[in-house]
Amino acid sequence: MNTGTLAEIPKKGREYGKSIKQISFFEDEMIQLSEEKYKEYFHYPNNALSLLLHFVENVNEKGYVFILFLTQFQNSMYLSMLSTLSRHDIQAMMILRYALESSVLAAYGLTNTNIYEFVKTDK
Repeated sequence: MNTGTLAEIPKKGREYGKSIKQISFFEDEMIQLSEEKYKEYFHYPNNALSLLLHFVENVNEKGYVFILFLTQFQNSMYLSMLSTLSRHDIQAMMILRYALESSVLAAYGLTNTNIYEFVKTDK
């Protein structure tokens, strides 16, 4: 499936910019080439993200707030890795900031289990 090297990607990028399907193929190719080029630098974060996704098996009712923010954190970490592999550096850093904020709120949610401390509702 890989048709080149990372150095060739910018040239090929112009070819793929015509439709969402082509852009998706281009992004996938970049990820495949990154996995080959960076080996352990790719596999370590990928394995860490896999652990992050599976380390919580079940949650009781009091952990609901924690799980909401943990899910935000998990999603943000995956999106950040994808953005990094796609060379969208600023986007990756913005998503990492969001991940950090979500992790802090998740930790806070462990002791403050009232969901209404985190949301505003209309009466």
